[in-house]
Amino acid sequence: MIEAKVMELTELPVNAQSRLRLERIFNGRQRMTAKLRPEHLLPGDQLYVYDDAVVVVRSQKAYWLFGEFDLNGEQLQAEGGRKYVIKAKEEDADKG
Repeated sequence: MIEAKVMELTELPVNAQSRLRLERIFNGRQRMTAKLRPEHLLPGDQLYVYDDAVVVVRSQKAYWLFGEFDLNGEQLQAEGGRKYVIKAKEEDADKG
């Protein structure tokens, strides 16, 4: 049986060490203000999970993920370590 890994993601304080580290890695040390909710994730989005935060990388922009999120969701494909990718839905893949 797979253990549920549901996270309740909230905005991190601006001086939180995890936030500062992620902004350095994914946004060139610039403050990240853009946010996405799980229902707005798209196929191909890359998710990086770090303790109490998830960063979504889409094209050339990084977002904070906030809201309730299930790391065991069917739409997620583990890429190793802390990286996940949103897979295309089955019906979308069948059309292609």
